[in-house]
Amino acid sequence: RRNAGKVALVSLAAAAGQPDIPSAVETTLRNYAIQKTSAPPGGTTESLRVLLQREGIDEALLVRWQRLLEQAALLRYGGQADDPRVLLDEARRCIAAMEGRG
Repeated sequence: RRNAGKVALVSLAAAAGQPDIPSAVETTLRNYAIQKTSAPPGGTTESLRVLLQREGIDEALLVRWQRLLEQAALLRYGGQADDPRVLLDEARRCIAAMEGRG
C-alpha cells in the first residue's frame, strides 16, 4: 500500500518508451488503485474509485483519475488523434498529487 505511488510512477516512466502508452497508462492507474486500497484485481472503475475515496483521496483527484482512465481508453480504441505523451505526463502528475507529492 505504501509503495503504490512509487510503483506507479516507475511504471509510468517505463511506459514512455512503449509503443502503446495509453494501454500502459490505463493499466498503471488501475494497478495503483488496486495496490493503494488492497482491492482484488478486476474491480470496476467505480468500485476502485469508491475504495480510493475511502482512503481519503480528494474528490477532485478522483475525478481526474477517472477522466485519465477514460482518455486512455479513448486513445486505445479510437486512434491516436491526441499525443499520448500528454496523457502520460498528466497521469504522472495525478499520481504524484494523490500521493501528496504534487
